[in-house]
Amino acid sequence: IRSNAYGADQTILNDATTAMALAMDRAAFLGKGTEFEPMGLFNMDIPMVELNAAPNEGTTGKLLAKLLQNNADTSKLGWAINGFAWEAFYNVVQAASGLYLYRDQMDAGKLNGHEFAVSNQIPVSAASGRPTDIVLGNWSEFMIGRQGSMESEMFREGTITDENGETVSAVDQDCTILRIIDLHDFGVRHEESFVIGKGLKTGA
Repeated sequence: IRSNAYGADQTILNDATTAMALAMDRAAFLGKGTEFEPMGLFNMDIPMVELNAAPNEGTTGKLLAKLLQNNADTSKLGWAINGFAWEAFYNVVQAASGLYLYRDQMDAGKLNGHEFAVSNQIPVSAASGRPTDIVLGNWSEFMIGRQGSMESEMFREGTITDENGETVSAVDQDCTILRIIDLHDFGVRHEESFVIGKGLKTGA
């Protein structure tokens, strides 16, 4: 930053805001509802379907059926999957024809007729079969509350506590502290508008 001839401070700020967006994404799925993070979708009382198998021709129908049984609005559905689930669905072969079942749709951004988004903030287990979870729901019912706008400040003085619990002084270490504050909350209007598929197996 001291030898800033190419916008280093802006580059660092861009990296930090990207990290902030990823943290929001993670909290939206996995947040514990503590003082420092809102309740995420996976920790709400969302209906679930136990899959415990690799995707096949009936997997997507199981999740859609759960939404229909709960009288959910299915006119604006979308999927949230991670890259491992994407690979598993992309390689599903239809038994009758021997052709890939979802590839053409997924190349066009849809899975079983509904748009999908890939987020690797959804974890995958290292256990046998690399199980993970997937979400199908009406995302217009997922609410994001934001208070104010993102605030960023740089300090040449002050201290922080690093990931090892040690105190780092900006003065002693000749460094600059970047602080970003952004206040959010999450919620769903109707928990029945979503369904989580548990234990989708994505590998050997």
